[in-house]
Amino acid sequence: HVLLDAGLFDESLPAREDIDLWFRILYKYYVVGIDEALYQRRTHADQAVRDDQRMLDAHEILMRKHGDRLSNRHRAIRHRDTALRLVRLGRPMQARREIFKALKLNPFEKRTLYFSFWLLFGEYGYKFGQGGQKLFHKIKYWLL
Repeated sequence: HVLLDAGLFDESLPAREDIDLWFRILYKYYVVGIDEALYQRRTHADQAVRDDQRMLDAHEILMRKHGDRLSNRHRAIRHRDTALRLVRLGRPMQARREIFKALKLNPFEKRTLYFSFWLLFGEYGYKFGQGGQKLFHKIKYWLL
């Protein structure tokens, strides 16, 4: 009944059909989590998640379809994930723009800050970001 009401997989999506379906279910139904695994994740060499361009295309469509309903935190995570894929595709300038969008939406999310240090300063910047947690908390305290 739930699947028929929310609609089945949107097969026109290049990837992430499951995420789209979950969004549509969540818009119509109250969902709770339980402490029991109900499925196993299957991985293989040809799965869509390993194809960065395909995932970028899917993220763009999902953001158009559902982005206005996402919290700033979740939109920031989408921008950070997009940035990571852009870096792997050799497009660092576009990745920086996505990271700045993520930082505007959720400026104190640690993983986004670490990734932004890495984008700006390479591996040394990422290590500084990871080791700089005390500095991060001081800066957050000063700004608030």
